Amino acid sequence: MSFPGCVSGLVCVRCGRRRARGLDGPCATCGPEGVLEIEFDLKKGSAFMEYVWKVADGLASAFGLICLFLAGFLIVITIIVATLRRRHE
Repeated sequence: MSFPGCVSGLVCVRCGRRRARGLDGPCATCGPEGVLEIEFDLKKGSAFMEYVWKVADGLASAFGLICLFLAGFLIVITIIVATLRRRHE
């Protein structure tokens, strides 16, 4: 079984033994106390993460504009509701 994406292997947090495959249980040597920690190869995923950060940077400015629009909309609606309530009373 090969690991997906940037996962390079598993390491037992108790004995430090590395496993190249299998996510089906604890360390064979340590038993239930041998929790397996996932190791990542960050160089494999660096190009994808650069792309994600570029997209996120573009979305940040759009999100800021949407927040300003919603704040203005709430202010206008509040003024309209207050005005109509006064006229109705």
